[in-house]
Amino acid sequence: MGLYDEDYMPEKDEEEIIEPKIKKGKGKLPGTKKFDFNFSGNMRTYLIIVLIALVVIVGFYAIYLYAQPGFADVEFKDNPLVLSETTSTTLYVTLSNGEKEALKNLVVTVKPYDNLSLIVIPSEAQEIAVLGPDEKRILEYDVSVTGAVLNGDYSVEVKVKNSKLEYITYETITISQE
Repeated sequence: MGLYDEDYMPEKDEEEIIEPKIKKGKGKLPGTKKFDFNFSGNMRTYLIIVLIALVVIVGFYAIYLYAQPGFADVEFKDNPLVLSETTSTTLYVTLSNGEKEALKNLVVTVKPYDNLSLIVIPSEAQEIAVLGPDEKRILEYDVSVTGAVLNGDYSVEVKVKNSKLEYITYETITISQE
């Protein structure tokens, strides 16, 4: 009997049969866990409280964002701005005081969002000493492009503030070549 003898078969012991070990259980593979959403009583209570608090916080934040005083209305004279016709337009900032008290020492700042594509004139802040009850002021700004500008949307930031409030809004202008 050589090492490469085809007829060689090791002797088997008929009585000894080795069977694979099978772990009996719920049919799950070892190491796989499924997250179960069944919480105990205390955990469920805490989870409900956290979810309610989250909804309340998001709600108050949304009210804060959308209920800010809307006393500044901003619009472009020409939107979209077609560069084959003109390279500038006028931005109107309308301030309206719907309160019973006068607004004092308002500082209005208008600047382009990216500072590379647009120029706003006047570029320095404008001051309004008093804006009386039910009074309206319209401020005009010349907005022009700087050199070659790609087609697209460009934003201008308008900020109105004094010692008691700060209001920021953005107005977008669409610029096209033709």
